[in-house]
Amino acid sequence: MEIPDNPNWQQIVAFLKAHVRPNERILAPDHFLNEFAQVYPPQIRRHWIDFDFDWLVLHVEGIGRMDRAIVRDMLANAFPVLVNPAFFVFTRRDDLPRRSLQEPAFRQLQMYLMAAGMIGAEPTPPVRRAAVITTYNRPAMLVHSAVAVIQAGAELVVVDDGSSPAHATTNRTIAERAGGVYLALPTNRGLPTALNCGVGYLLADEGIAWISTFNDDVAVDPALYQVLGKLEATREFPLMTGFLSPAHKVLDTRVVDGVEVKLLRALSGLHMHGARDYWRGLLPIPTPYLGAPKPSGGKFEGQGADEDWWVGSYSPRAVAKAGGFIAAVAGLVVHRGAAVSTWSPGAGG
Repeated sequence: MEIPDNPNWQQIVAFLKAHVRPNERILAPDHFLNEFAQVYPPQIRRHWIDFDFDWLVLHVEGIGRMDRAIVRDMLANAFPVLVNPAFFVFTRRDDLPRRSLQEPAFRQLQMYLMAAGMIGAEPTPPVRRAAVITTYNRPAMLVHSAVAVIQAGAELVVVDDGSSPAHATTNRTIAERAGGVYLALPTNRGLPTALNCGVGYLLADEGIAWISTFNDDVAVDPALYQVLGKLEATREFPLMTGFLSPAHKVLDTRVVDGVEVKLLRALSGLHMHGARDYWRGLLPIPTPYLGAPKPSGGKFEGQGADEDWWVGSYSPRAVAKAGGFIAAVAGLVVHRGAAVSTWSPGAGG
């Protein structure tokens, strides 16, 4: 996009070229990309980035697309330096003459921000939770877990990891009848790929705050999210589980709002419940074992995929690496038996 040939735009370009230093970051319309390398669009979200903007160039038609968190930061930590009928310019720099927000022109900005819901009281929307169930050639398992997850209160995505045509048809029917979305992978790629697809699908919706992942061979307590919601409210545990595996050591026990919580540094992939930003930091989940888990035919008998170890422990951004703990509440999610596992040696598929 070219800068429009009108005085309002040309004034802003000239001002920025006179003052912007190399590598200073600018929030501005896409048109400015041809003039400055470090330009980011007005619709960018604060939680997508790990830096602050040096300059904020607000076009009157783009204010409604801005992230409220960026607007709050601008008003608290930057100050206005230029205004014309189409633009408001703010900077963090302290070596330029400051304008006042009380000037009539900048009071107009406050009206724009209020009309767009960027300032003033912020409504608290209900917490939205979503879930991914991964499945492979086991509609008899999926039919129970899909309904249970919906009844617990999550929006559901079923990821079919390359099931045979007959099973895939049944799985689609199960997912849609339960009220969920069905995603089919064309070939069997293993749990990490299936989880990457399902969690990524849900992360595209900014309104989803928490994402659970489940194996298809689970029973789910209808009160799952009522209980885990108490832990979510503490903001202490970005990763939780409703399944307490005997394979993972309990390091401590705590009572949170009447709920007994076991503290772990590793968890089972049977159920993982994480904050959206926690998942964003971990994806994509890698594995050296394409197609795992498998009861046979891999490098090792009963080979797992290590996806749960990556999420809870192995990733450099895992909660364990940050010195935190995984919160486990026993009994909310139950394994329906090792005999139906897809990866235990000797188990049926």
